[in-house]
Amino acid sequence: MSETIEVKKFTVYDDGGHCYCAVPLEFLRELRISKLISGFSYTDHNAGMVYVEEDCDMAIFCERMKADGIKFELEEEWVEPDEDSDFSRWIHQFDSYEGDDDCEEDQNTDGIEQWVYGEDDEEEDWDEDDEEEED
Repeated sequence: MSETIEVKKFTVYDDGGHCYCAVPLEFLRELRISKLISGFSYTDHNAGMVYVEEDCDMAIFCERMKADGIKFELEEEWVEPDEDSDFSRWIHQFDSYEGDDDCEEDQNTDGIEQWVYGEDDEEEDWDEDDEEEED
């Protein structure tokens, strides 16, 4: 018998300005990255959901899952502007994510350092001797 592999599914909301992936705060804690998510993301405290912003934080989230061997799918959903809303964009109904003060776990950056710290391994290995050899 073959073993069924669980695939985690997440919705990515596109509001025309940015995209935000809805992730339960508890899952970010399980991944040990809840303190690595920036203020560019948003949170719905009532639902326990973090809307992880595409430019900064979604890479940390997706790369952590890849490094942990977690299979996942992202499904995009367009969010229509609500002209009756008091908010200029859909995401602004939520609070800016201000970190996870309730999490006491160390954060897991193994294998995702370049996404967390902006390091580029290729640049670190480069030196002038390599360039001279190519000429």
